[in-house]
Amino acid sequence: MIPVRSEFPTELLFPEELSVSFEGFGSDAFDTLQSIKEAPHIETYRSLKKVIEPSIIQPFKRFRDDLAVNWVLPNMLPFETERNVFSRLLKNDFGAGGCHHHLWLSFYRVGLRRLKDIQIAHTLRESGFSTSLFLGENAPSLFNAVKAQIHANPGAFLELVNRLLQREGWAFRVRPHKAMHGEYLEYKSELATIPGEIGRAKGMWWTTFSPKESILNQGGPLLEKSILAIRDLWPLYLLLLDKPHR
Repeated sequence: MIPVRSEFPTELLFPEELSVSFEGFGSDAFDTLQSIKEAPHIETYRSLKKVIEPSIIQPFKRFRDDLAVNWVLPNMLPFETERNVFSRLLKNDFGAGGCHHHLWLSFYRVGLRRLKDIQIAHTLRESGFSTSLFLGENAPSLFNAVKAQIHANPGAFLELVNRLLQREGWAFRVRPHKAMHGEYLEYKSELATIPGEIGRAKGMWWTTFSPKESILNQGGPLLEKSILAIRDLWPLYLLLLDKPHR
């Protein structure tokens, strides 16, 4: 059994030298996801299944394992690291046969479900890879509690968000109440006030993105970049869960 902390650490610990089994994602992974994007149907998935497993699924599982070894275990975090931590390429669209062109991984707190928790997620898509802190309307009670926490602590929230936005490649995205799927407002510059759209938002995420050209076949460097992003997101994660001093 993995030992876990009863409380979240304020600061994360990481090994001086990362243990890396993840070899990175090759051109086959991005080409495959591009093909799915162009024809997002189950027939495309079936035709590419023999490529999907070795180029996407298995490397992503090794990335998952490396995150567990280098992040979750050293900090004894109470996260589920195996069961239902990955999304699926095939859509749950009542038999319509749709297919996503992105795949994401997120550990979640033991006792919850992935879609019902705030997530530090890692997403592979045809254009690159992102690490994000995300919460959406699938967890309505938690989402409302997080929005209340933001408005109860505006100064702390803005300080932590702006600390991210000061760095190249970071963005804060809000999906407004009436937005269609895939639509969002994006903030890349420092905020003077809390965006009014947060009050009725359907989703919020804080994200950093690496284009595929910069991470092709990069195992250790991509893992290290993702871990650094986790470190940067951690204070905000604690604030949103009302756990900054525990």
